[in-house]
Order: sequence, then C-alpha cells, then structure tokens
Amino acid sequence: HLLVYHSLDVAAVGLQLLNQHPPYLDHFQRMSGIGKTALQNWLPFLLALHDIGKFADSFQNLNPTVRVQLNSPVSDRIYGLRHDSLGWMLWKQHLRQKFAEEGWISLPTGSKRRVSIAQPVEFWVAARASWSASLRF
Repeated sequence: HLLVYHSLDVAAVGLQLLNQHPPYLDHFQRMSGIGKTALQNWLPFLLALHDIGKFADSFQNLNPTVRVQLNSPVSDRIYGLRHDSLGWMLWKQHLRQKFAEEGWISLPTGSKRRVSIAQPVEFWVAARASWSASLRF
C-alpha cells in the first residue's frame, strides 16, 4: 500500500468520522473556533498531510529494499528527526508561507511569543508533533 494511498485513506476515514459522528465536529469547532464547514474541508486535508514527513529521504532510508522496489534514488540521509517533526518543519519552512500567499490562511502578526499557535490551522498541524514529543514511552 503506497504511502500516498495511506494518506488519502486517513483523510477519507477522518471525513467519515466527522460525517457519522456530529459531536466530533461540534467539539472540534468549539475547541478551534473554526466554522463547521471549514473544518469539514480542513480536517481531511490536514489528516492527509499527517504523515508527510514519511516522504523524506531519511525516513524512506529506513527500508532500502522498498526504496529499490519503488525505483527511488539512493540517499545518504540519516533518519534523525521523527517523521512528524519532519512534517512540522516542512509546514513551518515552506507550506505555511505558500498557503498564506494563496490566501488559504492569514499569518499572525504581532509579538513573536504569540505567533507559534495563533493561527487555528497551525494548531492542527502542530498537534501531531507536539503530542508525539510528549508521548515518550
């Protein structure tokens, strides 16, 4: 099962959960302040991105046999950051600005202390990286 299909499956399951269990949508709406219609669009999209860090060469290097089967180029990158942290870095360094340029989100202004999670969508993107950092076993 290719990673891209896994990402789409996760988004589809999330959308079905929202549709079949309205209390979830109500809870997320209250928690985030994002309208329900926007949440029904954003959450599946963000769920599809939840494993985007697994597309990184360093993560793909964890199984070189699969890399060869997929005809992926060889890379010497070592998996030092977890895939969720890689996804967060991609968001912070590239996607957030692109989304703002496209008008999908507005970037927060003001104090740097308030910038980190001031945007509700950023809260959802950061959630995965924050949770895994706090869930060390």
